Amino acid sequence: MAAFAVVLFSSTGAALADKPLPEGVTKFIADKGLARYGVALADLDSDGTQEALIYAIASKEGGDSADFCGSGGCTLFVLSLHGHGYRVVSRITVAKPPVRVLDARTNGWHDMSVMVCGGGITRCYDAYLRFDGHEYPTNPSMMPPVPPLKQAGKTLLTDEIFKMSLAEH
Repeated sequence: MAAFAVVLFSSTGAALADKPLPEGVTKFIADKGLARYGVALADLDSDGTQEALIYAIASKEGGDSADFCGSGGCTLFVLSLHGHGYRVVSRITVAKPPVRVLDARTNGWHDMSVMVCGGGITRCYDAYLRFDGHEYPTNPSMMPPVPPLKQAGKTLLTDEIFKMSLAEH
């Protein structure tokens, strides 16, 4: 299993844990103008460098988007960090916590799951997201549930990020 670290950050970018925020993540948050978000770090591709999972809830005034959430959930970004920069691997919309990284792998990257619920879906389920060699699926509501034999993994982001980010305002 890859090394994982859950690091939640306040709206000011101050760590709510003892881990420093990677510079590439700081730049991404500034570029997107994020005001409410959660961050988790995980080595998804087993290359020794952690990728960043950023659950974007809302932007500051003047950001490139007034809101990252809808009735089906919020936007989860997967970033590959390179030095002080980053590359967006995936922009996954309509995702809800829990965000899980699974033990199973596809094309060298860990599979993931997010909750799919709301927006017209009557039964909530954990959508199975497999890396296609370039990105994770962008719309988890179109993906099947996680198969029973693939469910082992680690929860990185829970709905606590909503409570923590709201406490900052």
